[in-house]
Amino acid sequence: MKIIEYLNQKGIVARQKNAEEFCSPCPVCGGKDRFTFWPDRSRYYCRGCNRAGDLIDLIRRVDGLNYYEACKVAGLESKKADLTKPTENKTLTGRNDLSIKKIGNPSQKWQQKAEAFIKIAHKQLLNNPAQLAWLKKDRGIGIDTVKRFKIGWNTMNRYHTRSSWDLPEIRNPNGQLKSLWLPRGLVIPSYSFSGELLRVKIRRPDSDVQSDIDARYVFVSGGSVALAFYGLNRQAFIIVESELDAILLHQECGDFISSVATGGTANHLDDSAPLVLTDAKKILVSFDNDRAGQNAALLWLSALGNSHLWPVLRRYGKDHTEALKNGLDLRFWLDCGLKAVLLRNDRQANIENFSIC
Repeated sequence: MKIIEYLNQKGIVARQKNAEEFCSPCPVCGGKDRFTFWPDRSRYYCRGCNRAGDLIDLIRRVDGLNYYEACKVAGLESKKADLTKPTENKTLTGRNDLSIKKIGNPSQKWQQKAEAFIKIAHKQLLNNPAQLAWLKKDRGIGIDTVKRFKIGWNTMNRYHTRSSWDLPEIRNPNGQLKSLWLPRGLVIPSYSFSGELLRVKIRRPDSDVQSDIDARYVFVSGGSVALAFYGLNRQAFIIVESELDAILLHQECGDFISSVATGGTANHLDDSAPLVLTDAKKILVSFDNDRAGQNAALLWLSALGNSHLWPVLRRYGKDHTEALKNGLDLRFWLDCGLKAVLLRNDRQANIENFSIC
C-alpha cells in the first residue's frame, strides 16, 4: 500500500503538485493542502501537525494502532520481534525524541546514472557565466566551491524512464508510466561521510516556479535522505538544513569546522552517522529561524548529547545565506559558537539562548 492509497481509503483526495510531490488535507488535523507526501519515498510531512514520518507512522497516528497492526493494514511484513505494543524511538541519549533510522544508499546503477548527469550539468554550469554570477551574488558561492562540490546547471526539463535509473515503474492515475523528472535548474549533489553519492536536488529558477504550491527544490527519485557531509574535520561539526547552506559554510569556514546537511527538518539521524558525530568534540546545531527549524533543532539537541544550539541571529535573516548577504561574518560567528561550547555545560542554557535569538 502507498500513502495515496491509504488516503483514498479515508475519503481524502490528493492533488499532484509536481512529478514527485502530492498534497492533501491532513487526515489528523484537516486543512486544505497542508499535508505533503512523496509516494516514491513513502514519506509525508504535515506543516499543521509539524510531524513527518512514513506510511506505518501515519496509519498508527490516524487509526491508533500499534506497529504490528499498522503493518497488517499496510500489507507489509513486520519485524519478528514482539511488536504488540507501540515501539519506542531510540536515540543516542536514550530519549525518544528523534529516532535513528537505517537509511540505505542508492543502488550502484542509480549512482552511475546520477554521476553521469552531474558531470554533464557541472560542465554546463562552468560554461555559463550568467549562472555562475547569479550563484555568487545570490548564494555567495564562488567558482572554486562549484568545482569542489560538482555543482551543476541543467539547461532544460528532462524526462527519463524510471527503469533506466534502476527504479520500479509507477503508473499515473491515467494508466501511463510515470517518468523520472529532472527539471531545469541548479544541480546540487550530496555525498555521505565515506564519499558515496547520496542524492541529487535541483533548485528550479524563479521563472519556473509559478505559484506557492510549485516545488522550488526537486528531490531526484531514488536518492537517499541520509546526512550529507562537507569537509574533513572530525572534531567539530555544524548541522544545518540546506545543502547550499552547508556548502557555503564549508567555503567560508571549512578549515576549522565541517558542515552537515540534513536535507530538511523532517529527516532523521541515520545509522551511519552516530559514531562520527558522537566522537566529535564540538557540534553546533543551526537550523533555520522558523517554527519547523526551531522544533527540529530541539529534537536534535536531545538526540546528540554533545551538541549545542547556535542559530543565526534573527536580525540577520532566516538562514546562513541570508545572514551572509545581510552582513554577518560567518567565520567570526562560528568561531564564537565553538568558543561558547566550552562554556556551556548546561543544556538549559542552549534552550534559553534559542528563545531570545
